[in-house]
Amino acid sequence: MIEDKSGHTHVHWLVYVPARLRKAFEAKQFSWVASVAGTVHCPASAIDTKNIYGPRGLGLYLLKGMEPRLARFFHVIPKPQGIVYGKRCGISESLGPAARRRAAVHPRAA
Repeated sequence: MIEDKSGHTHVHWLVYVPARLRKAFEAKQFSWVASVAGTVHCPASAIDTKNIYGPRGLGLYLLKGMEPRLARFFHVIPKPQGIVYGKRCGISESLGPAARRRAAVHPRAA
């Protein structure tokens, strides 16, 4: 999700990383951000990695920038998140339903 609250553009990036790969993933994060963003003005606070424990709350948090007139249907408390040009939120095309169908990959039953 991309936000531009208070004139500071930032991104919330959700990704599953197996525990055994966590250190390697974290070691590469800064170079990935710098390669996309260019100059990183606050290197010490540019990346904040957290574990996710409540997927429902996380979903509501990510939806907070949605159109206020639609938010009530999803039980979301809308909050202005600044102007973002282009796509504000989405899923990687390599992970979406069409890609999984092409690869014949199906989610495991709960």
